[in-house]
Amino acid sequence: MRRAQNLANSFRCAGRGLWIAGRARNLLIMLAAFVVVVVLGAICDLSATSWAVLLVCAGTVLTAEVLNTSIEALADSVQPEYDEDIRTVKDLAAGAVLLAAGIAAVVGVIVFWPYVMD
Repeated sequence: MRRAQNLANSFRCAGRGLWIAGRARNLLIMLAAFVVVVVLGAICDLSATSWAVLLVCAGTVLTAEVLNTSIEALADSVQPEYDEDIRTVKDLAAGAVLLAAGIAAVVGVIVFWPYVMD
């Protein structure tokens, strides 16, 4: 029974983390983009492979944004005043999100291009 309680508590904590991250503006923007991709995918009647590729890319971008949000929160907690080293850490985390989003955008173009051309 103790394991079940620990597992349930782990899921509660993870859900709380997603709830907190979900209030971040950048994650909301990315979730909106994800909804657009899902709608376009449904309209285009994508193959299972295309769906899988798009979902992996979207999941990577959303995960990167949640990690970026957590890094920024931790950095702000540790060092509330401006610090050049903290700025570098935050810029690196944001850069990871930008990289993931850029690659996802290229994949999106590759997947949707045939449908645009028809």
